[in-house]
Amino acid sequence: MVMKGSGRDDSGERITRQAWVLPAEPEFAAYLQNNLCRKAESLGLEPLVQLEQITWVGPKRSFAVGGGLKPGAAIEVQLTGEPHLLHALRDWGLGQANAAGFGWVAA
Repeated sequence: MVMKGSGRDDSGERITRQAWVLPAEPEFAAYLQNNLCRKAESLGLEPLVQLEQITWVGPKRSFAVGGGLKPGAAIEVQLTGEPHLLHALRDWGLGQANAAGFGWVAA
């Protein structure tokens, strides 16, 4: 997985458009949490999903996606939420190949 970061430095100034945040970086969990809630809202569901913890992070590598290569790493996470929401998130797909580009997930 990889998340697109803000591209801003500590002063808040935008320094890049393509700021990739990898799973081992401090702000990754917050970006993932926000993306899970946004995806739930896109599905018309209450965004009552919580990232409890990232339990494992694989090595950094590049993944071939529609527009070329993106950095990323496989992860395992523990989520809590209503079963129908968790199933919907999994079924819709969290993957670079989808329009939202959330990173891959395996159940």
